[in-house]
Amino acid sequence: MLRRDPIDFLNLIWSDEAVQKISKNTYLITRSKIAQSKENLKPHSRLRKWSSPSKAVTRRLMGVVRLPSITDYWSSNNVLCIPVIREVMSRDKFLLLYWNLHVADPLPDNVSNPSKSYKIQLILDHMNGRSQELREMGQSIAVDETMVKCKGRIGFRQYNPK
Repeated sequence: MLRRDPIDFLNLIWSDEAVQKISKNTYLITRSKIAQSKENLKPHSRLRKWSSPSKAVTRRLMGVVRLPSITDYWSSNNVLCIPVIREVMSRDKFLLLYWNLHVADPLPDNVSNPSKSYKIQLILDHMNGRSQELREMGQSIAVDETMVKCKGRIGFRQYNPK
């Protein structure tokens, strides 16, 4: 049996082009945010330390295990401690990238009302394309199209017969 590590699956799903695009969009939007608030930034603001995220750094952030709180990543508590994250990137670098990660291209000035899925459209397109490429037709594939009743506001109609 072929041994697979979690990083192999992350690399399989997220191509270099998609990660590069996310890194580029993050850089462009954060640069514009810094330019707009340059005179209002405090002297020790984390944004002053901003540098362009590489593909490797973006992949590291995308591969992080989700914890209940951001501060838990650097906790000294043995239950919550994940030392790999501390070894891979500093806290300030992690927080800068975490707070400023942008998937969508910057909006042109002439677009006032983008679609509701604009901010995640790159992810949707990429995941649809990758799932089509990686799908093996020989396997048993089950699609569950059930819908859960939702009392919140959503942007589309649901049909849930009893």
